[in-house]
Amino acid sequence: MNLHLPIRDLMNKRFVAIPPETTVLEIEHLFVTQNLEHLPVMGSDGRLVGMVSKTDLKKLNQWVGFKAITGHYRSLPSSRAAEIMTPDVIIILPDDTFEHVCDVFIRRSFNALPVVDPESLRLVGTVSMIDLLKYAVAESFDGRHKPTADFYQSL
Repeated sequence: MNLHLPIRDLMNKRFVAIPPETTVLEIEHLFVTQNLEHLPVMGSDGRLVGMVSKTDLKKLNQWVGFKAITGHYRSLPSSRAAEIMTPDVIIILPDDTFEHVCDVFIRRSFNALPVVDPESLRLVGTVSMIDLLKYAVAESFDGRHKPTADFYQSL
């Protein structure tokens, strides 16, 4: 396994990003219909301003439930990505190595991270724990027993 493989070779270059004004209902719809776990939030200038994860929605749902019980209920549909996103996101650069990215995931307990161009600060991809696992598993097989496409789809 090449621990020095640049993450650009593993990152997902096809991703769904949302603007800060996206509603929670729209976010939930994207999570379900696109089978996503996280969504980068992009400003009007194309730069990353935050991330929304399914965990963020779970926290919001718990808060909404508590507020409904106490009588101080804010309508869930009116909440926006900007209100629930994680704004200070740790980023990965395209030249960061597989080993470095694994270390970040382990130390910080993340499931996904944005990959950002170091000069423009624009999002160029995402990398998830599953992306890293797929690479590690594929590399653990010898040349005669490479995993099939069905194997990867089952992950």
